[in-house]
Amino acid sequence: MGLARAIGLIALTVLVLMFLTGLWWNRSPNLFDVQAAAQKRADRYNEKLVPGYITTNTLIEVANTLLNKSGGYSTNDIMPPSVFIDDMPSWEWGVLQQVRDFSKALRNDISRSSTQSEDPDFEHAGRPIEVEEKTPWMEVDNVFYEARGTCWALIHFLRAVEIDFKDLLKQKNTAMILQQVIIQLETTQKAVWSPLILNGSEFGLFANHSLVLSSYISRANTGIIELYNLLNH
Repeated sequence: MGLARAIGLIALTVLVLMFLTGLWWNRSPNLFDVQAAAQKRADRYNEKLVPGYITTNTLIEVANTLLNKSGGYSTNDIMPPSVFIDDMPSWEWGVLQQVRDFSKALRNDISRSSTQSEDPDFEHAGRPIEVEEKTPWMEVDNVFYEARGTCWALIHFLRAVEIDFKDLLKQKNTAMILQQVIIQLETTQKAVWSPLILNGSEFGLFANHSLVLSSYISRANTGIIELYNLLNH
């Protein structure tokens, strides 16, 4: 009996520690100061903060955070407690998509000598088909945290763009629009106290976390569209 009780206590202790570790690893990283991070790198390598430096360094820092946050990159883990974590892999996927897209934009658009030329593939692209997509109930939290990860990465990239291209933004009178976009995205990073992500009806008994998140993202998207149109004039 004594041996069985000891084994049981050890197993219970291990399970509790794994549970607490999983909760800690499941927390998304805090937002960081993009200008301070760039200045730190510049001081370390004796470099100057030329236009574009903060933007490029922010991409590096976001990618490093994805790999070196608490628990590391958990998507590919096959051992506990990472294997039991459901929300963090979705968050990581959202960040990873933005890292890929922003890297491509830096190469194909920002660093090119002619940034106004259009992709020739656009001439052959057809009109998108509107499809109403229903998220399965068991995947609601995955989509929710993927969107939060996407917004987390975009906040840093837009903050960097705001600093690196402040003269252009002032010239086009669009600095305030970009600031409002960033504020809307920052609101998506508020703490989620509910243990479950729910998709209740608008005025129903249960909350609709996805609807609240999408409202902030929609406002940010509207601001981005306005910003794009003004910068193109």
